[in-house]
Amino acid sequence: MQREERLQQIVKLVGPDVLPDNQKLILFIAEVIKDGFLAQSAFDTNDAYCSPEKQVTLLRIMLGLYHRGRDLIQQGVPLALVRGMECVSEILRAKSALSNKELDKLADIDKRMNEEADKISQQYVKGTSCYG
Repeated sequence: MQREERLQQIVKLVGPDVLPDNQKLILFIAEVIKDGFLAQSAFDTNDAYCSPEKQVTLLRIMLGLYHRGRDLIQQGVPLALVRGMECVSEILRAKSALSNKELDKLADIDKRMNEEADKISQQYVKGTSCYG
């Protein structure tokens, strides 16, 4: 989050287009953490109280998204493909969509995130897709 704050200062000065994708990824993941983990709604029954197990699992998934995204970007995959992964919206909704007892569904999201990242990696590196 500290790196995100420093990058936001750079973005304010020169705009986001000057940042390389690996730094834009930090901004993106910080946004995911803020929206999908730190923000809380007292009016949402699933989000009003989040068990420690659910919190740890959510954060682990978000950090996994960062690590997989970083690996993909290092392979030359554009950040737009990482941001466009179907699992991103599931990760953002998980806090309020899933109850504290549905840790198995969080594990499913994590599994799908890894499968999706693997698929992008295989297709992009092999050059068999229309990604680039």
